[in-house]
Amino acid sequence: MVEDPEIEGIMLCQCIRISASIRETSRAAGAMDSIPIMGQRDLTIKWAIGAGEAKKPLIKQGLIVDDGGVFFGWGVEHGHLGKTEIFCRFSPSVPGGEQAVEGWLNEQTARAFDEHYFANLYLENQMDKFGPGLSNYHVWWRKLKAIIDPNNVTTEGHFSGLERRRIAE
Repeated sequence: MVEDPEIEGIMLCQCIRISASIRETSRAAGAMDSIPIMGQRDLTIKWAIGAGEAKKPLIKQGLIVDDGGVFFGWGVEHGHLGKTEIFCRFSPSVPGGEQAVEGWLNEQTARAFDEHYFANLYLENQMDKFGPGLSNYHVWWRKLKAIIDPNNVTTEGHFSGLERRRIAE
């Protein structure tokens, strides 16, 4: 396919997302987590470049899958909006891989908030940390959730991929 095996691996890993049907049926899965962001504006891309750079030492140590530290994006809303996402995959057979991904996820989530890129509230128990900096989001969200979900059927936020996997085990 491509003469450079590193480029070939990145292309195989990222470029399968060429259409909606392929994207949804062949979406990368397995032992991983990701940070999705609605938007492809300047700050989002600057953050994603930094998150990719933060993966490179983990790749070099062999803790996560070598995808070149890249992120990807695609258009939605007829091209008026885009989504950017960065995966961080690991092999369950590599000791320390899962912890490396979890550490990367937490560090890059905190960096996004601290550097005023965005707030990732997808992680369970993150609202108390980030809510005060977002007009007390955690306070009014919990009041609203109590009204629309009085039986507490849904989680407060969303579980990350790693947390979902732990729950399933």
